[in-house]
Amino acid sequence: MEEDSKVPKISELNRCVDNRFELKEYLHIELILLRSFCFDLVIPTAAHFIDYYETIALSADDLLKYKGYGDSCSDPSILYKKARLTVKKHIHYFLEISLQHLPFRKFLGSQVAASCAAASRMCLDLKPCWSTALKKRTGWVWQDIEECVHMLIGFYNEDMEAERERQALIHEEKFSVVRDS
Repeated sequence: MEEDSKVPKISELNRCVDNRFELKEYLHIELILLRSFCFDLVIPTAAHFIDYYETIALSADDLLKYKGYGDSCSDPSILYKKARLTVKKHIHYFLEISLQHLPFRKFLGSQVAASCAAASRMCLDLKPCWSTALKKRTGWVWQDIEECVHMLIGFYNEDMEAERERQALIHEEKFSVVRDS
């Protein structure tokens, strides 16, 4: 159960009003408020789901599919940890994209988070990009996230193109400095 340390206890609230109310009266008011909000106090965003989804975005089996697994590292668990870190970085990159662009608001938070995991797997060439484990744990099938994934990949491609252009300008500036000297 989640707790918020800033939420006062009923006894503290009651002291503020000279102990005028009984516990059942506070509970009754709480129920009225919850009903008026249809018990919907939080609208979950992709950020609410992302930490959970990133734990299942990569499996040890994903690494076993690649030739040379463990060749570059004597300890396969270290390689797996590095791969998990790479997947996590990609997932959070896609989460940032989804938070910066309004078109992603039309999707549910869990749908965007699932799409971030799939887009990460796609960029890292992990196949399938939407694994059975992800499908089971998230409850989303590929058709439900496909549009969102393609939007994320579109923004990713734009970022990569901008980065290539930036690198070309830097290279051009360095070359012109060397040439001018």
